[in-house]
Amino acid sequence: KNPKHYLFLNQLSQLSLTQATNLSQWQGECLFLNGLQQIDESIAKALAQFDGWLYLDGLQQIDESVATALTQFKCGRLSLNGLQQIDESVAIALAQWQGDILSKLSLNGLQQIDESVAIALVQWQGGILSLNGLQQIDESVAIALSQWKGDNLSLDGLQQLDEAVAIALSQWEGDELFLN
Repeated sequence: KNPKHYLFLNQLSQLSLTQATNLSQWQGECLFLNGLQQIDESIAKALAQFDGWLYLDGLQQIDESVATALTQFKCGRLSLNGLQQIDESVAIALAQWQGDILSKLSLNGLQQIDESVAIALVQWQGGILSLNGLQQIDESVAIALSQWKGDNLSLDGLQQLDEAVAIALSQWEGDELFLN
């Protein structure tokens, strides 16, 4: 693969199954489909066959079946930054994605998560978990996030950090914790 191959199709607001299947065969590095605001399970399954970085930042919500289909994704980065909230079932499904140390799950649109979602997300076995949309978290969420086994945890959106949250996050054993 040539890492300079990027396909930007951010103006597409919908995609047929045939189009999704054809796009998943593209041999480039990054596929940007940020104009899609919703996809169904069959489209998600087709796109999950793409062997590159997949950007679906226009999706504002997904259900468990779409999340499960997306976990068949075979490569490095899955960006779902348009999601503003997810429930525990979606988090559990996303955590099933078999990432590796270089894999990145980007959920920067989430503005808050509860303890059950945090517990589910930390089951993911990738390398980079990006939750930069979170503006504040409570101690229970911080404790849950500190259990994640990946290398890079990004919480750049936090606007305040009370003592209990700071203590909990300090227990995280990964390589890089971003709190910019």
